[in-house]
Amino acid sequence: NLIPWALRPPNTAGATGAGVGGLMEWGLSLEFYESFDPADPRRDATMAYSYEAFNGETITFNQPPFPVFEFGVATYDEVTGLGFNKWFEGGGSGNAFNENDDVFIRYADVLLMLAEAYVGANNAPQALPYINEVRDRVDLDLLTSVTLEDIKQERAWELAGEYQEYFDLQRWGDVEKAMQEGPDVVAQYGQKYETMPLPTNALQGNANLVQNDGW
Repeated sequence: NLIPWALRPPNTAGATGAGVGGLMEWGLSLEFYESFDPADPRRDATMAYSYEAFNGETITFNQPPFPVFEFGVATYDEVTGLGFNKWFEGGGSGNAFNENDDVFIRYADVLLMLAEAYVGANNAPQALPYINEVRDRVDLDLLTSVTLEDIKQERAWELAGEYQEYFDLQRWGDVEKAMQEGPDVVAQYGQKYETMPLPTNALQGNANLVQNDGW
Protein backbone atom coordinates (compact mmCIF):
# COMPACT_ATOMS: atom_id res chain seq x y z
CA ASN A 1 0.00 0.00 0.00
CA LEU A 2 1.00 3.63 -0.38
CA ILE A 3 2.08 5.36 2.83
CA PRO A 4 4.14 8.48 2.10
CA TRP A 5 5.38 9.93 5.36
CA ALA A 6 7.23 13.13 6.21
CA LEU A 7 8.00 13.95 2.58
CA ARG A 8 6.45 17.38 2.63
CA PRO A 9 8.49 20.56 2.04
CA PRO A 10 9.79 22.07 5.29
CA ASN A 11 7.86 24.60 7.36
CA THR A 12 4.64 23.91 5.48
CA ALA A 13 1.44 25.28 6.94
CA GLY A 14 -0.97 22.64 8.24
CA ALA A 15 -4.74 22.69 8.43
CA THR A 16 -4.63 24.82 11.58
CA GLY A 17 -1.94 27.15 10.26
CA ALA A 18 0.74 25.65 12.48
CA GLY A 19 4.05 24.62 10.97
CA VAL A 20 4.09 20.93 10.26
CA GLY A 21 6.95 20.71 7.81
CA GLY A 22 8.40 17.42 6.69
CA LEU A 23 11.68 15.56 6.67
CA MET A 24 12.20 15.89 2.89
CA GLU A 25 13.70 12.41 2.83
CA TRP A 26 13.87 12.74 -0.95
CA GLY A 27 13.11 15.39 -3.53
CA LEU A 28 12.20 15.56 -7.20
CA SER A 29 14.46 17.17 -9.78
CA LEU A 30 13.96 20.42 -11.65
CA GLU A 31 14.50 18.43 -14.86
CA PHE A 32 11.47 16.31 -14.01
CA TYR A 33 9.41 19.40 -13.15
CA GLU A 34 10.25 20.96 -16.50
CA SER A 35 9.37 17.76 -18.40
CA PHE A 36 5.68 18.40 -17.74
CA ASP A 37 3.45 20.39 -20.04
CA PRO A 38 2.92 23.63 -18.07
CA ALA A 39 -0.82 23.10 -18.54
CA ASP A 40 -0.65 19.67 -16.88
CA PRO A 41 -2.15 20.01 -13.37
CA ARG A 42 -0.22 16.93 -12.24
CA ARG A 43 3.00 18.95 -12.18
CA ASP A 44 2.04 21.20 -9.29
CA ALA A 45 -0.06 18.51 -7.65
CA THR A 46 3.11 16.41 -7.49
CA MET A 47 5.75 19.05 -6.63
CA ALA A 48 5.65 22.21 -4.55
CA TYR A 49 7.74 24.60 -6.62
CA SER A 50 6.51 27.55 -4.59
CA TYR A 51 4.43 27.46 -1.42
CA GLU A 52 3.51 29.47 1.65
CA ALA A 53 5.31 28.55 4.86
CA PHE A 54 3.49 28.48 8.18
CA ASN A 55 4.92 31.92 9.06
CA GLY A 56 3.44 33.45 5.91
CA GLU A 57 6.72 33.51 4.03
CA THR A 58 6.69 32.38 0.40
CA ILE A 59 9.22 29.64 -0.27
CA THR A 60 10.35 29.12 -3.87
CA PHE A 61 12.54 26.29 -5.07
CA ASN A 62 16.25 27.11 -5.30
CA GLN A 63 15.73 30.72 -4.24
CA PRO A 64 16.63 32.16 -0.85
CA PRO A 65 15.54 32.35 1.86
CA PHE A 66 15.91 28.58 2.14
CA PRO A 67 13.90 27.00 4.98
CA VAL A 68 15.95 25.18 7.59
CA PHE A 69 14.87 22.21 9.68
CA GLU A 70 14.94 22.43 13.43
CA PHE A 71 18.01 20.17 13.41
CA GLY A 72 19.84 22.64 11.20
CA VAL A 73 19.91 21.03 7.75
CA ALA A 74 19.24 23.45 4.89
CA THR A 75 16.96 22.18 2.16
CA TYR A 76 14.73 23.09 -0.80
CA ASP A 77 17.59 23.94 -3.09
CA GLU A 78 19.04 22.42 -6.24
CA VAL A 79 20.86 19.73 -4.26
CA THR A 80 17.93 18.42 -2.24
CA GLY A 81 15.32 18.85 -4.95
CA LEU A 82 11.67 19.83 -5.06
CA GLY A 83 9.38 18.80 -2.25
CA PHE A 84 6.64 16.22 -2.66
CA ASN A 85 3.11 17.63 -2.73
CA LYS A 86 0.69 14.71 -3.03
CA TRP A 87 -1.93 13.58 -0.50
CA PHE A 88 -1.45 16.15 2.20
CA GLU A 89 -4.76 17.99 1.95
CA GLY A 90 -5.97 19.21 5.30
CA GLY A 91 -3.17 17.66 7.28
CA GLY A 92 0.43 17.60 8.25
CA SER A 93 3.68 16.09 7.14
CA GLY A 94 2.44 12.62 6.33
CA ASN A 95 -0.53 10.46 5.48
CA ALA A 96 -1.38 9.82 9.12
CA PHE A 97 -2.37 13.46 9.48
CA ASN A 98 -4.26 14.17 6.27
CA GLU A 99 -7.83 13.65 5.13
CA ASN A 100 -7.09 11.17 2.31
CA ASP A 101 -7.49 7.42 2.38
CA ASP A 102 -4.45 5.21 1.92
CA VAL A 103 -4.10 4.21 -1.74
CA PHE A 104 -3.73 0.55 -2.66
CA ILE A 105 -4.13 0.85 -6.41
CA ARG A 106 -5.20 3.65 -8.71
CA TYR A 107 -7.40 3.38 -11.79
CA ALA A 108 -4.88 5.38 -13.87
CA ASP A 109 -2.24 2.78 -12.97
CA VAL A 110 -4.55 0.01 -14.22
CA LEU A 111 -5.21 1.88 -17.47
CA LEU A 112 -1.50 2.41 -18.11
CA MET A 113 -0.69 -1.21 -17.30
CA LEU A 114 -3.32 -2.32 -19.81
CA ALA A 115 -1.95 0.04 -22.43
CA GLU A 116 1.55 -1.31 -21.79
CA ALA A 117 0.31 -4.89 -22.14
CA TYR A 118 -1.20 -4.12 -25.55
CA VAL A 119 1.97 -2.39 -26.72
CA GLY A 120 3.98 -5.38 -25.52
CA ALA A 121 1.68 -7.63 -27.52
CA ASN A 122 2.36 -5.57 -30.67
CA ASN A 123 -1.14 -4.13 -30.60
CA ALA A 124 -0.44 -0.42 -30.06
CA PRO A 125 -3.76 0.77 -31.60
CA GLN A 126 -5.62 -1.12 -28.88
CA ALA A 127 -3.46 0.61 -26.23
CA LEU A 128 -4.25 4.11 -27.44
CA PRO A 129 -7.65 4.66 -25.78
CA TYR A 130 -6.31 3.62 -22.39
CA ILE A 131 -3.35 6.01 -22.26
CA ASN A 132 -5.57 8.72 -23.73
CA GLU A 133 -8.12 8.21 -20.96
CA VAL A 134 -5.39 9.14 -18.48
CA ARG A 135 -4.38 12.20 -20.52
CA ASP A 136 -7.95 13.28 -21.13
CA ARG A 137 -8.60 13.39 -17.40
CA VAL A 138 -6.06 16.23 -17.08
CA ASP A 139 -7.15 17.95 -20.33
CA LEU A 140 -3.99 17.17 -22.29
CA ASP A 141 -3.91 16.63 -26.04
CA LEU A 142 -4.70 13.06 -26.97
CA LEU A 143 -2.03 10.93 -28.62
CA THR A 144 -2.54 9.64 -32.15
CA SER A 145 -0.07 6.79 -31.69
CA VAL A 146 1.60 5.19 -28.69
CA THR A 147 4.94 3.50 -27.98
CA LEU A 148 6.46 1.98 -24.86
CA GLU A 149 8.44 5.21 -24.38
CA ASP A 150 5.15 7.14 -24.31
CA ILE A 151 3.87 4.84 -21.60
CA LYS A 152 7.07 5.14 -19.58
CA GLN A 153 6.79 8.92 -19.63
CA GLU A 154 3.09 8.94 -18.83
CA ARG A 155 3.65 6.64 -15.86
CA ALA A 156 6.37 8.96 -14.58
CA TRP A 157 4.07 11.98 -14.78
CA GLU A 158 1.03 10.20 -13.39
CA LEU A 159 2.58 8.05 -10.67
CA ALA A 160 5.58 10.05 -9.46
CA GLY A 161 6.32 9.42 -5.82
CA GLU A 162 3.88 6.52 -5.57
CA TYR A 163 6.52 3.79 -5.16
CA GLN A 164 5.90 2.30 -8.60
CA GLU A 165 9.09 3.25 -10.43
CA TYR A 166 11.45 0.52 -9.24
CA PHE A 167 9.05 -2.24 -10.25
CA ASP A 168 8.53 -0.49 -13.59
CA LEU A 169 12.30 -0.37 -14.13
CA GLN A 170 12.57 -4.07 -13.36
CA ARG A 171 9.80 -4.93 -15.81
CA TRP A 172 11.34 -2.79 -18.57
CA GLY A 173 14.91 -3.99 -18.00
CA ASP A 174 15.98 -0.42 -17.17
CA VAL A 175 17.37 -0.91 -13.66
CA GLU A 176 21.04 -0.78 -14.67
CA LYS A 177 20.53 2.31 -16.83
CA ALA A 178 18.63 4.11 -14.07
CA MET A 179 21.29 3.33 -11.47
CA GLN A 180 23.95 4.91 -13.67
CA GLU A 181 22.04 8.16 -14.11
CA GLY A 182 21.51 11.11 -11.81
CA PRO A 183 23.63 12.81 -9.17
CA ASP A 184 22.93 10.43 -6.29
CA VAL A 185 24.28 7.03 -7.27
CA VAL A 186 24.24 5.12 -3.97
CA ALA A 187 24.83 1.54 -5.05
CA GLN A 188 26.65 -0.46 -7.66
CA TYR A 189 24.51 -2.35 -10.11
CA GLY A 190 24.09 -6.06 -9.56
CA GLN A 191 22.08 -8.61 -11.49
CA LYS A 192 20.02 -9.37 -8.39
CA TYR A 193 18.38 -5.95 -8.61
CA GLU A 194 16.50 -7.14 -11.70
CA THR A 195 14.27 -9.29 -9.47
CA MET A 196 12.82 -9.24 -5.99
CA PRO A 197 13.78 -11.90 -3.44
CA LEU A 198 11.30 -14.71 -2.83
CA PRO A 199 9.90 -14.60 0.72
CA THR A 200 11.53 -16.97 3.20
CA ASN A 201 8.22 -18.51 4.26
CA ALA A 202 7.43 -19.32 0.60
CA LEU A 203 10.81 -21.02 0.16
CA GLN A 204 10.40 -22.97 3.40
CA GLY A 205 6.91 -24.08 2.43
CA ASN A 206 7.75 -25.26 -1.08
CA ALA A 207 10.89 -27.28 -1.73
CA ASN A 208 10.45 -26.80 -5.49
CA LEU A 209 11.10 -23.06 -5.26
CA VAL A 210 14.60 -21.72 -5.81
CA GLN A 211 15.68 -18.29 -4.59
CA ASN A 212 16.30 -15.69 -7.30
CA ASP A 213 19.94 -15.16 -8.26
CA GLY A 214 21.83 -12.91 -5.88
CA TRP A 215 19.38 -13.18 -3.02
